[in-house]
Amino acid sequence: MRFIHRIDIRQLNCTKCIDKEILEHYFKHEYNFLGTGWVSWNKSECKCQESYVPIEWHKDILFDYTFQEEYFDSNLIKQLPQGVDIKIPWELGRMYYWPQLSLYAINHTEMRDEIVREFINQMNDFMDNNKLGIGVQFYCAMEISIRSINLLMSYDILTQLLPERFDKEFTEKFERYLYSQLNVIVDRLELDFFSGQSGNHYLSDLCGILWICMYFDSYKSDKYGQAAAKEFSREIGLQFLEDGSNYECSTGYHMLSSELTALAYVAMRRCFNKDIDMVGVLERIEKMRDVADIFVAVDGKIVQIGDYDSGRVIKLQPVYRESMEDTLIVSEVSCLLNAVLFVNAKGNWAIEAVVHSYLDNYAEGKKKDMQWNTSESTYEGKGPIAEKYESMPYKKYREIPLTGEWERFKCKNLKEFGLIKLSDDNEDIYIRTIPNYKRMELAHAHDDVFSYQIITKSRREGEDLGSIAYTSDIVTRMKLANSEYHNVPIHPGAIIRKSDYFISETSAEGEVKIRDNAIEIIVHWNGICHVRKFVVEEKCLKIFDYSDELFEVREVNDDFYSLGYGQLYRRGTNEHVRKIS
Repeated sequence: MRFIHRIDIRQLNCTKCIDKEILEHYFKHEYNFLGTGWVSWNKSECKCQESYVPIEWHKDILFDYTFQEEYFDSNLIKQLPQGVDIKIPWELGRMYYWPQLSLYAINHTEMRDEIVREFINQMNDFMDNNKLGIGVQFYCAMEISIRSINLLMSYDILTQLLPERFDKEFTEKFERYLYSQLNVIVDRLELDFFSGQSGNHYLSDLCGILWICMYFDSYKSDKYGQAAAKEFSREIGLQFLEDGSNYECSTGYHMLSSELTALAYVAMRRCFNKDIDMVGVLERIEKMRDVADIFVAVDGKIVQIGDYDSGRVIKLQPVYRESMEDTLIVSEVSCLLNAVLFVNAKGNWAIEAVVHSYLDNYAEGKKKDMQWNTSESTYEGKGPIAEKYESMPYKKYREIPLTGEWERFKCKNLKEFGLIKLSDDNEDIYIRTIPNYKRMELAHAHDDVFSYQIITKSRREGEDLGSIAYTSDIVTRMKLANSEYHNVPIHPGAIIRKSDYFISETSAEGEVKIRDNAIEIIVHWNGICHVRKFVVEEKCLKIFDYSDELFEVREVNDDFYSLGYGQLYRRGTNEHVRKIS
């Protein structure tokens, strides 16, 4: 087993890197994610004689709860105290900050020694307090994979900058630890082998395997890498739809799964492309990039549809709004997708070109512009098509003012995902249509068909708040997923029915008609037929509702706004809200 350098650090000189202010936080072990703000993760009870203070690797610091050092198949995340969120120690354990610090060391020679010393101390701390396969940091294979990718990249860079600082004892210990994580991931692949059900976790597992195998030369890494490449290429054909969107009914998960695909493609193209249709994978990536462009609104942030957990693989430039991280800004992923297409055309598969792409959108690639689509059908539903819906007994009408100039505008229609984007230069209207639910994995779906969001450069109206928690407050999680927190007609029977956190089902089918400046969404479910018609006029959006059953129309509570998973704020006061009463 031999570690192989994959990054030419000479190509990364003068790249953008974090500000010194963030660097200073990191050296004090202060991190900021999932709504924590800048807080110290130092062990308070430690009476250390040396300058390095150990880190609380197993703690939800917001609720002062420490996860016990238990084996994988224990009840580690069951029966947690109210408010505890396992994703907080997981997010710390992903170590997003180490590639950031490594790039800083390239650009700032005066800080290299201190950064390398902190890396060695911190890795010894992590290894000594997180035995392989045991405890909260090894509970989920996805978390192991994301951590491995970040540490491989950082170790590659830092060992080239100051090789003399890495003695034999540490090098052997750390490389063995990194390589051994491969066995843990393989042992805990997040795939239901009975149903074949998979998702972003399984893509993460495979991507982690590919990157570990790319960095280590051994018989096992060659075999595992080739097998993972074959499985990854098959899996993206299942998880991404023909329109390029991801089948998890979520814009956030589309971005995460697209980033995983691009990074996996790098390893496959570099080392594991035997008997793989690399052209087909690249065509998929081009479609993913086109969809990502649709999901990014005029304010530069992703529109939230479905669950949103702010998941990323690599973050080189986190964005902060005052003291909180704004995870709705995902331009790094769009840059990466563009760069993979560009780098492939140039035939240069040095990883540093892809690392660079996170920071500078130097490669636009060839973009397709999805213009107004006048075809009538998406997916045919059961029952009569409501051609004469004006005669339906229950009706409502309202107008929403617009600030843009809507005499002429662009329309982009993702038929399978179920989303239409209308744009002028200064304003976007997103309309949630009927997805192809037969192809969807509904664990992260919301009851949001018929909803709309209006986004300008400074304001979001009718915003979908995503989901703020997995384990901390189930009631709030369910509220944010159901129709109550979407601009939709309220019927007694939900379109998406949730029986558990990640178990959903629906019988809904329907169609979408686009004609001139009007969009009609017709949906049938549980014996109900509802039609919503949007008409775009110069200064207003007209909304007509028709149904054969009595319904309500509520405005989304605009008292809150979101900056991504874990971050719900009261508008005007910036009060951080963990629970909606």
